[in-house]
Amino acid sequence: MPWIPFDRRVVATLPAVIAFAGCACAAEAAWKQPVGGASPINQSSTQSASAPSLAEFGGVPYVAWTEFDGVNEEVRVSRLNAAGNGWQQPVGGASPINQSSTGNANATSLAVVAGALYVAWLEDDGVNYELRVSRLNEAGNDWQQPVGGASPINQSPSMTANSPRLAEVGGVLYVAWYESDGTNDEMRVSRLNQAGTDWVQVVGGASPINNSASMAPPNVLTPSLADVGGVPHVAWIESDGANQEVRVSRLNAAGNDWVQVVGGASPINNSATADAVQTSLVGIGGIPYVAWAEFDAPAGNPEARVSRLNSAGTAWEEVVGGPSPINVLPTMGASQPRLAAIGGVPYISWTEFGATNREVRVSRLNSAGTAWEQVIGGPSPINHAPTQSAEQARLAVIGGVPHVAWVESDATNDEVRVSRLEPDFSSSQALPTDTGATLLTRVATYGLAWPVGFEHGAGFASSTATTKTAGDSATVVHLLSGLTPATAYSARPFATAGSVQPRVRGPAFSFTTRPANGPGPTGPRGPAGEPAIKLLLGLAADRLKTRAGRRVKAKYVITAAAALTLEIYTRTGKTPLVRVGGTARKLGRGQIAWNGKIARKRAPAGRYRLLLRATAADRQTTTDQIPLRITRPPKKR
Repeated sequence: MPWIPFDRRVVATLPAVIAFAGCACAAEAAWKQPVGGASPINQSSTQSASAPSLAEFGGVPYVAWTEFDGVNEEVRVSRLNAAGNGWQQPVGGASPINQSSTGNANATSLAVVAGALYVAWLEDDGVNYELRVSRLNEAGNDWQQPVGGASPINQSPSMTANSPRLAEVGGVLYVAWYESDGTNDEMRVSRLNQAGTDWVQVVGGASPINNSASMAPPNVLTPSLADVGGVPHVAWIESDGANQEVRVSRLNAAGNDWVQVVGGASPINNSATADAVQTSLVGIGGIPYVAWAEFDAPAGNPEARVSRLNSAGTAWEEVVGGPSPINVLPTMGASQPRLAAIGGVPYISWTEFGATNREVRVSRLNSAGTAWEQVIGGPSPINHAPTQSAEQARLAVIGGVPHVAWVESDATNDEVRVSRLEPDFSSSQALPTDTGATLLTRVATYGLAWPVGFEHGAGFASSTATTKTAGDSATVVHLLSGLTPATAYSARPFATAGSVQPRVRGPAFSFTTRPANGPGPTGPRGPAGEPAIKLLLGLAADRLKTRAGRRVKAKYVITAAAALTLEIYTRTGKTPLVRVGGTARKLGRGQIAWNGKIARKRAPAGRYRLLLRATAADRQTTTDQIPLRITRPPKKR
């Protein structure tokens, strides 16, 4: 979207390259596995994987899982390699992480704290399951338990721990789990001490977190742990003797007690008489959001739901309520919801039964906050095979891009897989002069701030700087200078998808510079020299800021003559406050202005959205938009 003038960016001279045929086609946008194939991640393609967890470490996706080796279940962790064409275990071998190579492991959780990668898991010691945590050492060639021994974390070394969840809060590593005390199951949270030599329970005792200390098991389920405004919060499911309720507690300011964030008989459930399962907790703007699945009738199916704490901190309010706010089909069951936040927007992953199998799906809250919309819909948007069932979906944000891990049957065993959202490039074009060119591409961004640039030169070895997009779609514009007149060149757009490598690339396109001292920019040409039919429009900045009462000048680049309409909205508004008409009489650069007034009065200070719409003679229409901030004028002395 943004356009950088020639004098603000130095671009190396392009060498001559072999010309490619122009391409107006679009790159297929979807959830894509960086590495696909029959068995991209499993240690063995003939053994089943389970319990995936996903995290970003050093800008790279890491995935943990457990896998049967023919004798027992082993914890394993892999990362995407620098080329983006393979998953590699930083520490491989027969048993790289387990405490015992013959002990069964399950239930992984990954977290990054103070520049170190940690993995939690449960492992059978022959009597019960012990909660353990290891970290990858600085050299990246070994996993080390910061606190080892027979029972480093469990409340009791003779009782079984369940469902570990790691989280970083204020630079400290925390772990949540639940554990039987011989009578019922108790929620517990520990943290690694400052020296890194011991695990200390955050409020100990017989029942530090449960709503009731006396409910018969199974009385608590599926904890989730998160940093909300620098304070540890924990969510869980607890039976009240009649049904299962979602609850959230936070550590008090003194650090000596867990306090429920709104208590009572049924503070969060959609129905006080329905069973809830499987929590996921995240902090967004200092506010706790919790997701869960809840049965919609005694014999009904689970519906995915999300609530947040209200602004007064006195009640939980559902983020889009109703009978089925998130499920694709209200008659099919949702399972294992997971929340993540991208740019202050909540995203949720889950699995849901389709016609024949279970599908992984991801939705986000729309800009108006009135509905959950699938990032990419359809009958099977993420699964590797649309006829095989997926389970245990786990959502994570890596480099600002949503990634999802899951396990999926290949009809023989279960394979762990990872996909990421990728942008859709379309209609890339160039407006050449004799010694330069303006490169444009239209990209569907799905609301993400993608770093987008252009590769060019011999073998596409050179790259422009990247510019982050805004909105659900944008036209990205970059300038090249120092080109040779009357010479053929090629280029292609790219985006970085969550890490430096690999890049997501659009289709290549070609252009020829004008003869020396020839006319200015010319439009892309079709097969017989006709003007290309695709209309592209790009605003010249990624945001605008002005004082109240001043004119706003919106500069743009356009690929054809067109009628223009400039519209001003509030930041989240759907109805324009102002419309200004104009005309782009030729392709190239131009500007359109707004006098800064709404209904003949100076627009008040605040945050707005500026949208420019172009309509060509053949009725093609395209838009681009950027944030606009209006500040108060200085006070008169």
